[in-house]
Amino acid sequence: MIVKRRLDDKGMTLVELLVAIVILAIIVVPLLHAFVSSARVNMSSRKNLRVTTTAQDVMEGLRADTLEELALQIHNPSGTTLSGNAVRDGFRIIDRALVTGSISENRCTVAADGSVSGLKVASASETSDDDKPCITTTDGMETYEFHPKSDGKYYFTMTDVTVDTTGTSNYNVDVLVMADATKYRSGGSASVSYNSTPIVDISDMKDVSDFVIELKEKDLLTQLNGAFSTSYTMQDVYLKVDIELKKVNVSENDRYKIEATYSIISKANSSQKKEESIVITRDQIRNIYLFYHPTYNGKTIAANTQPDEINFVNNDLLDNNFYIVKQYDSSLSFIDTWEDAYRCKVDITESGSTTPHTRLRTNLDYNLRSVMNNATLGGTGEITEMATRQATYIYNTTALTEAEINDIKGQMGGSRVEDRFYDVKVYVYDKGSISAALSGSGDIPASKMLISLEGSMR
Repeated sequence: MIVKRRLDDKGMTLVELLVAIVILAIIVVPLLHAFVSSARVNMSSRKNLRVTTTAQDVMEGLRADTLEELALQIHNPSGTTLSGNAVRDGFRIIDRALVTGSISENRCTVAADGSVSGLKVASASETSDDDKPCITTTDGMETYEFHPKSDGKYYFTMTDVTVDTTGTSNYNVDVLVMADATKYRSGGSASVSYNSTPIVDISDMKDVSDFVIELKEKDLLTQLNGAFSTSYTMQDVYLKVDIELKKVNVSENDRYKIEATYSIISKANSSQKKEESIVITRDQIRNIYLFYHPTYNGKTIAANTQPDEINFVNNDLLDNNFYIVKQYDSSLSFIDTWEDAYRCKVDITESGSTTPHTRLRTNLDYNLRSVMNNATLGGTGEITEMATRQATYIYNTTALTEAEINDIKGQMGGSRVEDRFYDVKVYVYDKGSISAALSGSGDIPASKMLISLEGSMR
């Protein structure tokens, strides 16, 4: 017998459908919320990453520049074509195309939380010199003059800086750069007043008439240790420099040549040495610059039995200024005691002459220790002359008297003090923050700051 079964095709009831929808909503809504939250977090993270990258790019762009070079970029962002078709570079801290707003020098006060007060553009009409531009020109940047700030603080701004160049919508910010050199000036918190130490002014150096001899003593020391399987330090050797200035004839034209040889020699074994030669030719003769680091091979006066030697031969009796520039090595921890013990012999030969044609300019006999601010090291923050001379001066084999030394020698004439070391803080704010402050009260609240970075430029 065949039994026919009836199929049930009545489906789900409305109640069952509503229950299913409710269950699905309970499951899906939190998931959707999680997706939305995740998207927001990703957007915020991407924004923070790009803002941080912009701040880092600005910081990296500052590392290769002195304060003067940094200020010149701000005041001459488009660059200048000089006479003779030479070019003075413009703004290069970051890609110039990314800065769609203004670039300017400013004055303000920045609090620890990043809030800004009193923001204004540096102007020649201001009464305070620090509120005036640090770069001035009267000929369209053909030439310019740099004016250091008496308070050591420099402020520069860039507005409407593009940080997101992906997609169809860019994200822009404002940037404030604060450069502070006060820490490294006399009386600052740094252990050494680098910015108060005179350096040779070579801004007027001319390729046709000036000679620069910069010794690479540490490279020679490495070669010495490699050649003799030794482990000498700069305090185990002494330096010998031989320089000869002469007039030569090239194609019936007089020219001037420097032949220099410098050696690193073991104090314990003089047969162990390494030397390097330098030859320079110029059309004229004016200044000769010798830059070197003392070996400090005698840490006490009694132990200093082998002074460094600098021998200068000028038998053609050519008038010149000879700069002997003793340089500070910041890697030495005990330079404060070694400076007292340092000794150097300076021997000038001008055969047949009783009147010197070489005028010495040097910081020998001046104590590099004295620029140290640390009172326990006896530092005053200013470079001072030593009570006992570091150098023995010889002219044509005869040791000079004190009066003769003063006649032939001067303290590094043409020297200057400048802010070579400075700390930097880069502040990134919401777009429009700086423009609004400049056109309004001059204030930027801390809530507008997105990120700040800090570092030191040395």
